[in-house]
Amino acid sequence: MVAERKTLAKAAISGQLHLWKEPRRLARKTDPSTSHEAARDLVSSGTLSRRINLALSVLVAHPGSTARELDRHANVTDGAVRKRLNDLRKHRLAETRGSRLCEVTGKTAQLWYPTTQ
Repeated sequence: MVAERKTLAKAAISGQLHLWKEPRRLARKTDPSTSHEAARDLVSSGTLSRRINLALSVLVAHPGSTARELDRHANVTDGAVRKRLNDLRKHRLAETRGSRLCEVTGKTAQLWYPTTQ
């Protein structure tokens, strides 16, 4: 199991990680058609894979950061990293441990770590 996660982490860092290929998991049945269209576009354009790869790469480089701090480390303002952290957690590539004041928001926030650490 640990070896599998390390392989997945290496794949993400090299830009080769492709965990989600189906847009249906990104939009709920009750979401409007525009959400389903956006989900299909995220998958077909490769944007989703790039964002997941970016999230894990930044997380590995900056363990113990809050979600907003990880966005800042990645130099993104649209939450591209923050929004993918729960996806990484679902695949057991990331976890939260503890909390502290976030340097970005000044609020108490969870700390994110790669599970391969």
